[in-house]
Amino acid sequence: LVVYHLKDRFYVNKKTGVSTTYTEMIIDSIEKHGTVSEGRQPYINKCYFQGILLDAYEVPAAHGIYIVDMLRNNPETHVNEHFKFYAYGTLGEMIKQRFPKGKEAIVEYKLEKSKRENEDGKAEYFVNCVIESMT
Repeated sequence: LVVYHLKDRFYVNKKTGVSTTYTEMIIDSIEKHGTVSEGRQPYINKCYFQGILLDAYEVPAAHGIYIVDMLRNNPETHVNEHFKFYAYGTLGEMIKQRFPKGKEAIVEYKLEKSKRENEDGKAEYFVNCVIESMT
């Protein structure tokens, strides 16, 4: 089990002056759990986020897929950080109806990898944060 937090990093190219932002996963602790009967390590993919709900809306081109925008103030940098989560089906509809904008909430989510082909046939890989529950 790996416990980590996200940290934004900024890089400025000194030649061009163009800045790039990327998010790093900083490991806080690692706990080793016993193996299952087949001799494999158990797989755990669960994360938590606490912040303020900005908006929840259905993706216009995809029925049943919702985007949930949230905001939190980073305690280290005191800078507001924006996060985007995905919710599917009835869970997304429930979040849209029951959670008012501006309300603080705790999101339990998992990381989901996906692959899409762009117009020129090249594969693009994504990691999405998919909501499992929200309180």
